[in-house]
Amino acid sequence: MKHPMVLTLSIILVLGVPVSSCAQESGTVTEFPLAWPDQTTDSIEATGSTHEITYNRNKGKTFWITGQNHDYIARVTLDGKAEFFAMPPNSGPHGLVFDADDHLWVSLEFAGLVVRVDENGEILQEIDVRLYAQGSNEPINTHPHGLGLGADGKTIWFTGKKTNTIGKINPDGSVEHFELPTVGAVPIYLARGPDGNIWCTELVGNKIARIKPNGDIDEFTIPTANSRPIAITPGPDGQSMWFSEEAGNKVARIDMNGDILR
Repeated sequence: MKHPMVLTLSIILVLGVPVSSCAQESGTVTEFPLAWPDQTTDSIEATGSTHEITYNRNKGKTFWITGQNHDYIARVTLDGKAEFFAMPPNSGPHGLVFDADDHLWVSLEFAGLVVRVDENGEILQEIDVRLYAQGSNEPINTHPHGLGLGADGKTIWFTGKKTNTIGKINPDGSVEHFELPTVGAVPIYLARGPDGNIWCTELVGNKIARIKPNGDIDEFTIPTANSRPIAITPGPDGQSMWFSEEAGNKVARIDMNGDILR
């Protein structure tokens, strides 16, 4: 196995005095290359497709990572040792979330599936989250992207990136879809808020959506135009959600009433 690469970063603090007399702080960044099984050594950096990362916050001591274009997920220990587990061909694994029963769920975006896997990467359950339009027998792939967990710890929520929908998988395995009011919003990531609702970023819609458990949706416009919001997470104050703006080069906070501060 390859040894980890170690990079040392130096930060110079300039406080109106010559650089030679400035204090210097050092930090260490340790990188662990992920040699996805479908890659050659020469192509590791050139064709990387490493996406989400999570761990089981109840009792987990390893990270789980998705390699979307590789059709693999990986389990990585704290010392960088990786094991790789194949997903179905052309399935595009992306989102990851652990439920309250310590089950790991993975969204297979290109296949239109959300699956539950065990510690050995074996698929134990498949949920078809494609959308059947009224009057059509042909399913539409929602492209399930981000995953989140409902307040009950068992309901799995997902963004339908290609169908402008937010979906949820109920504990009995049934699936519901809720269409966003803004056409072409492109929902990306979502997370449960301290109010028990699901909060979602709209990449192209430039809004934050709040989805209640019954599917009712409210949208809140981001003040910065075309900010392209991506990630969203509950704030440590227990009263807000924080999100990143890819094109806005900002982070922002939205409170439970929908007021946004930048």
